[in-house]
Amino acid sequence: MIAALPRNISLHREVLIRYLNIVLLVVLAGGYISYIIVGIIRQTAPYDYGLIVRGTQTFCHQPDVFQYGPAQDNYYPAPLYTSLCLPLQLAPVLLQVLWQLLPLILVIWLSRGQAVALLFLPFADHALLGQSTWLVLPLYMLAARECLDRPPRAWHGLLLPLAIIKPHVAFAAAIWLIYRWRRFPRVLAVGAVSAALIYLPAFFMRPNWLLEWLAHRRGLETWLGVASAARIPFRLGSDSMLLIGLFAVVVGLLIYSLLRWKRGRLTFYDWLLLFCLSNLLIVNYDLIILLPFVLARRRLRALVLVINLFAWLVTLNLLGHEHTYNPMGVSLLIPLILVAERLLTAPHSYTGQLQQNQIDD
Repeated sequence: MIAALPRNISLHREVLIRYLNIVLLVVLAGGYISYIIVGIIRQTAPYDYGLIVRGTQTFCHQPDVFQYGPAQDNYYPAPLYTSLCLPLQLAPVLLQVLWQLLPLILVIWLSRGQAVALLFLPFADHALLGQSTWLVLPLYMLAARECLDRPPRAWHGLLLPLAIIKPHVAFAAAIWLIYRWRRFPRVLAVGAVSAALIYLPAFFMRPNWLLEWLAHRRGLETWLGVASAARIPFRLGSDSMLLIGLFAVVVGLLIYSLLRWKRGRLTFYDWLLLFCLSNLLIVNYDLIILLPFVLARRRLRALVLVINLFAWLVTLNLLGHEHTYNPMGVSLLIPLILVAERLLTAPHSYTGQLQQNQIDD
């Protein structure tokens, strides 16, 4: 009977954790859905989604007026605008609901109902702004699947063209998937057909859109919350010793990773972490691309909770910013902690850990 006590305590603890998870999930998801409903009632849209809507309307109905650049805040590739033309004209309210609701559903499904996923600060920022990174998140979900050497299905090729929506965020996964799928020509053929259906209408409507888009790409000076640690030298000031130290750490991690790569032990997860650290154009809400890898491992799920507990303190004090929320601190903290965790787990491969944690879970 005494031996059965620890087992009963463990069982009760597991039931309590599941109950708390359900309660927290309902509260967070309910709050987000309420945010969507209030926006619909007031006929207001999240900031970034509003920019996309205005850009789509101008591109489709006033092509002579449309222009890329800061004058109209149009920075997205034309295929996104052409893809939204008809839905925006037929059912604008439904489109807004789906645009805001689908990321929530996607993350809940990806996390298998773990409330910790909704506590991930980049997702919260993404949700409040109505951002578009969720459209390329499936590419990283497929990349995580490929880490387990699971053969792709033909319809997976339909998702490859989504990389054009945010190429600076999606190209790491897109290149990896194309390389991994080189042995599956049917999947790549589906991707090519899907790309033609998505890209060609944009060229029909505006043949020179690609040149215009590249000529008026958003400059680094306009980004307010860049997640990349490579951005640190551009933000150095009189009280920046902590930033200089962090930058030195990042340089050291990059050198270590090169040595690790020489020994043939660099996995896609390693490349993804380096991508997040060194990409100058990664913004804080773009870090949701880490979720398929973070949520797959128990230790990283715990780290997410720790990150969320301390990120606000770092955010408030790292740069001494007058606002109560600055994405820079959160953005720096997340990749650096994940890289540190990764280095502590070497030399074991991420794939082996992922498979073991799936068994444990």
